[in-house]
Amino acid sequence: MNKKRIESSLKKHLEYIVNDIGPRPTGSKNNLKVSEYIYNELSSSRITTNKTNFECIDFNAEDVSLILNNKDLTAYINPFSESFFAENQNFLVINNLEELQKSTYIKEKIIVLAGELSKEPYFPKNFPFFKYEKHLKIINLLEQKKPAALICVNHSNDFINPIFNDADFKIPSIT
Repeated sequence: MNKKRIESSLKKHLEYIVNDIGPRPTGSKNNLKVSEYIYNELSSSRITTNKTNFECIDFNAEDVSLILNNKDLTAYINPFSESFFAENQNFLVINNLEELQKSTYIKEKIIVLAGELSKEPYFPKNFPFFKYEKHLKIINLLEQKKPAALICVNHSNDFINPIFNDADFKIPSIT
């Protein structure tokens, strides 16, 4: 197969996946549809393929509203986050691991994770392929200290990258 034909074929497949199937978050019907499509295409090309079943929860986000000093702030619910409602509640800003370790009065409070604590997405705590000890330490501390909810500061002006994407993390959170 020549290079132009390969490029044309790849383009056709990508256009179908992106335009016809659309968004495909992990565990969604569209994600499963893409997996089946790729499997069928490879199989029909006589490429040896195997399927590995991977149980995964499909998350559907609800609306989120974050208002501070009568100003609506852009916020997105972190995938798999549990629901939470609070009105006129104080919050505490925590910027780093040391502040989190030293904080003693965060149970049932809204915590704003900022600084180094919100600069990157956290690996899920039960992620079967990789464990990042720093993330696990922070997640364990948060779960021990039992805040009511987390507001994670987004460090990008270009896009919102959810800080927590973990069905096993039960503290409600938004980014």
